Amino acid sequence: MTIFYDSAAGSPSAGVSPCGEIRVDIVLEIWPTAESTVCTKSLAKPKLPAKCPGGWTTVDNKCFKYDGGKRNYADTVKYCKSQGGNIASIHSDKENNAVINLVKEVAFLGAESDGKGNWKWNDGSKWWQPANGKHDGLAGRSETKIALYHGDKKWHDWGTGAEKLSVLCSIAR
Repeated sequence: MTIFYDSAAGSPSAGVSPCGEIRVDIVLEIWPTAESTVCTKSLAKPKLPAKCPGGWTTVDNKCFKYDGGKRNYADTVKYCKSQGGNIASIHSDKENNAVINLVKEVAFLGAESDGKGNWKWNDGSKWWQPANGKHDGLAGRSETKIALYHGDKKWHDWGTGAEKLSVLCSIAR
């Protein structure tokens, strides 16, 4: 998307580059004159990190971070955002195997059920779950969150988010 700045319509103050302040207007047509300046600004999504931050584990194009502090689900989501990521979503057996090794206690994953067994990831990414035998059924009816249990290394539907568990965060890169 290109944004145009027309200095003839609103001249910049002395000593300030015309591109320093960009006025957003709907521009149907521009007629270049000696009094006009056209500036462009990219509105692309912010760049994701080329490598994982310190304390994070790299798995393909994602970074994961385990934190043993106990939080309910809502506070876990806030914590992961404060770390520059999201509550973890898992999308492959490789990612799942890696996070099983990171988790030292029961940890929330970023999975949410509508109470009818329909699961989605908190970060909006496409749903994935491991094969049978690597989870406990994931009914998603009365229990609407998923936790990774370090003891049996399986996903379990786990309460409604009020419980205080450890946390697993992720960053896509």
